[in-house]
Amino acid sequence: MRILELGKFYPPYKGGMEILLECWSRGFVRRGAEVNCVVANTSGQTVHEVLDGVHVHRLASHGTLLSTSVCPGYLGATKRFPADVWQAHFPNPLADLACLRGDSKTPLVLTYHSDIVRQSSVLRFYRPILKRLLERADAIVVAT
Repeated sequence: MRILELGKFYPPYKGGMEILLECWSRGFVRRGAEVNCVVANTSGQTVHEVLDGVHVHRLASHGTLLSTSVCPGYLGATKRFPADVWQAHFPNPLADLACLRGDSKTPLVLTYHSDIVRQSSVLRFYRPILKRLLERADAIVVAT
């Protein structure tokens, strides 16, 4: 099985979402899955590496806007990395848009880590995307 993980960052970047992303990705590999993990890099360079069997693609980023990486290459991730299932870690507007732009037949598991709180002022503009994403998801998993 080919799994595409869509996260914000990947260790050694520190954070709860990143730890869970790494644990699940490594676990899927141990069970025989091919895992591609797409995340933003903290620099303007794209880096591809294999860590514990996980193919990590750190895509070039040009800073952040409203806690979201400015990472244009991310939007085509679901087309560039074929998979049998996608797992997107929410909130992550780049992953959300990549999923909505990809093949609607590919199953989508949405891992819901938290509501949008700090950027609630832009939620009225983002809400239609969020609604489409939640309707598009085949399964929604919560972190706690």
